[in-house]
Amino acid sequence: DELSHSIDQINYKNVSFIAHKLKGSSMNFNMPKFTKAAQQLDDIGKNEIEEDMEKPFNTMKEVFNTFVHAKDEL
Repeated sequence: DELSHSIDQINYKNVSFIAHKLKGSSMNFNMPKFTKAAQQLDDIGKNEIEEDMEKPFNTMKEVFNTFVHAKDEL
């Protein structure tokens, strides 16, 4: 929710901060697609690039939902 809000507010600093933390966490769970999307958001936020942040954010949501569903099946 916090990342979504930061994206909506175009708060580059927060987007970078949150995406960076999520990137590190996703590496621990071997989630390369999530990690790549988080890296994209981290880069966009760090460099304040005027780029669509919704695409990598949506990728992160999809991968996370798949992860949660798979975890529940174990």
